Amino acid sequence: RVEALFVAAGALRSGHFGITGAQVSATELKAGRLRLSISFNHHSLIGDPTLGMVIYDERNHPILGSNTLFSPPRSKLAPSTGGTVTVFVDPLPLWSGSYRVSLWLSDGVSPLDHAESVLQFDFVAPHVPPNVPPTALIGATRVNAEWEFEHS
Repeated sequence: RVEALFVAAGALRSGHFGITGAQVSATELKAGRLRLSISFNHHSLIGDPTLGMVIYDERNHPILGSNTLFSPPRSKLAPSTGGTVTVFVDPLPLWSGSYRVSLWLSDGVSPLDHAESVLQFDFVAPHVPPNVPPTALIGATRVNAEWEFEHS
């Protein structure tokens, strides 16, 4: 079962300057991908709007993160007082479980806003063997590993 829901009062903060909204696509989660849209608004022009996200597991451990500074969009974000930025992660390298998302907005140097645990989603990883151990034992990140065996 896949759910995308707001879990914090700050999830949609109308009249707030900074991060004003966020949405995870349930359709993309069902397909094994993440599509996260983040809306922001600021009272003055942000010269280098930089947005980021971190995904946390059920034990509050950070699992993965990305931002527009270290993974820049194809076209650079123009100076702006607001807009919506969408990040895609395909495939989403997680095992099945519940996850939370925290968001950041900066001007490329100084933080402007932080929306902690603003979203929660349940993810069902595709093509999972029935005997997979819990993520508390193997970690939440699912990597595409290839193993080779050589006879001695």
